[in-house]
Amino acid sequence: MLFKNLWQQVVSLKNQFLSPADNKRTDFYGDNLENIMRILVEIYQGIRQVTKSNFIVGIKLNSSDFSSEGFSEDDSYRVIVKMSNLGIDFIEISGGNYERTKFLENSNGEAFFLKFSKKSQVSVNIPIMLTGGLSSQEAMENVVTNEGIAMVGSVRPFVLNPNSPEKMLSGIFEGLKLPHLTTGVKVIDNKLGHGGSSILWATDETIILK
Repeated sequence: MLFKNLWQQVVSLKNQFLSPADNKRTDFYGDNLENIMRILVEIYQGIRQVTKSNFIVGIKLNSSDFSSEGFSEDDSYRVIVKMSNLGIDFIEISGGNYERTKFLENSNGEAFFLKFSKKSQVSVNIPIMLTGGLSSQEAMENVVTNEGIAMVGSVRPFVLNPNSPEKMLSGIFEGLKLPHLTTGVKVIDNKLGHGGSSILWATDETIILK
């Protein structure tokens, strides 16, 4: 089945609320993690109040924003457990942002956030979705079949080749390999690191469910 992530437009705002590096509020929506995650709890509860009981609600959450003063993996784990206990249907794991893409240089293999996603999946009773770096059908299937992750999300293959789902189902999808891109401006390229070629990742999103 193919699903569209309808909350993509507010992901950046949500991530800023969750990151102490960005959220400097001192009221009920800042200062500590319980307050910082309050916005997510209230949005989720608000959605539940106006939708039917079988309406599926999920959230896209950073594993970390890779900032020394920002949203950490420990913070993310606590938010995941909190939202799971509240009854959210699934949680999608990603990470970083446009300013912090250095994690792309440190990833082994395709799945950027696999270790954290596995830890999260065994700790909650809802599906965890892994998004980030999955550009081949083999890698996607391995994550679901052998790594115990319930779902995977992928961006670039479907943005650059809308026929990718049909090719996967037909067994003729060859994966996606992008050349390293450069802006031609050294300061910007150094800021982006190897993530410069992956800036398309937040453009759109198609989710593959097992």
